[in-house]
Formats: sequence, C-alpha cells, structure tokens
Amino acid sequence: MAAPSNLAYRVARRIAARRVERGLSQEAFAVLLDIAVKNVQRIESGRQNLSLATIERIASVLEVSPEALVAGEESTSVSSAASQSPLRRLEEAGFDVRWPTVRGRRSPSAIPVTTLRAAAGRLTGAASAIEVLGWVALPRRGVPPEGQFVAEVLGASMEPAIPSGALCLFGPAGPPPLVGRTLLVAHEALADAELGGPYALKRVRSVRRRRGGGVHVVLESMNPAFEPIAIDAAEGELRVVAELMRVLG
Repeated sequence: MAAPSNLAYRVARRIAARRVERGLSQEAFAVLLDIAVKNVQRIESGRQNLSLATIERIASVLEVSPEALVAGEESTSVSSAASQSPLRRLEEAGFDVRWPTVRGRRSPSAIPVTTLRAAAGRLTGAASAIEVLGWVALPRRGVPPEGQFVAEVLGASMEPAIPSGALCLFGPAGPPPLVGRTLLVAHEALADAELGGPYALKRVRSVRRRRGGGVHVVLESMNPAFEPIAIDAAEGELRVVAELMRVLG
C-alpha cells in the first residue's frame, strides 16, 4: 500500500489532534460522522482519500474551520470546548501534560487521561469506547501504581466534595470493607442508554449479605438532594471498577 502524501498525513494528524482536544474517542467520532470506526482509523492514518465535502463535514463535527484542517490556519469558529478539554485544563492548572502527538518516551510517572466521563453519578462510554487522550505526570516519587487513570466527573450528584467538571484520579480499589468509600461500580440496574454504560460513581453506604447468596448494596451521593440507590445483586453481578483517589481540579 502506498504511503500517504505529506499533505494527507498533515491533515490526518490535525483531525486526530482536534478529536483528542474535543475529548472524543474514535468510536464517538465515528458515531457523529455516521461511519464505521475502521474508516475513522483510515482517516487518521492519512490513508483515506478525503473529498472537500468530507473535510467540511469532519470540520463541522470537530467545530473547526476546514481551513484549519487543511492549512493549519487558526480558526475563529472553534468553540470554547477545546480550551476545556481535560488535557488543556490539566496543563493550565500547572500539571506536566503529555499530548499524544508528541513523540518520544513518556515519563515513567505518567498516568493516562481517558475519554471516560462520570456524568450525574454515572460513567459515560462502554469500556470498549474508552480511549487514552494523553498522559499527565503527577508530582510524586517513583512510578505510580498500575491501573491508575484520570477521568472527568460531570453533574451535581457528588457535590460539594467532587464539583461538576472536576478531573479526578482513580485507581484499583483496595480490599473490603467497602463501606464509606467512593467507588466506580458497574451493575445492569445502573444502565442508562443515553449515558452509554451500566456504571455509577457513588459512595457505599452499606453492604449486606443476602440469605441464599448475593448482596444488598446501598449506594449514596454526597449531595443530599439525590436519593440513595439500593441494589440486590447476585454473586459477581456488582463489579467494582475503580476507587476515587483524589480530585485534581
């Protein structure tokens, strides 16, 4: 297969970079364009011939002018979403951010910043749709524990401790007991078609073993305006995804 031209490759990299700035996974981008994910991958590799009409369509989805994609010109039509991307916000807060377009070896202390979002207490995006936007190196000694990542929290259910829009550090959950800890949990009772996943970011109020097997779990928000959620789950149905480590900003 012939290598892409320099222009095609530059356009492809601008498209990929802008997608990352907007906090979109390739799957989410494909949905907005109404195309297959494999076609997004071809576009971002520079191996998809793009017509002017297609470039205009991509530019519209990415909220940028076609000229910005083709010639790299600054666009006055870019929305404020770019400056609100997780990587940009971490960078402006003084963190050492590594963008995916930068080549070379990453710092061993770098932690992935993901497209995963917790919205109104739930996590948006099925696991298959979660991508790494870039990396952030947090001030600490040594290599971070395996499995840590950064994600954005949206919604008021965990305020005031976790403000809406906060970028938070998550990591593998420690051993029981779970009561009093703030966890990302997964269960079909938490499914939300609009948000895209059976997940919740909640504090565990109580865990009780049920007679005959399974558990009865009560999850609560930190905001008293939100009602607790009670779940009766069979063994293995309620899964702990990660634990909140701290709010970054």
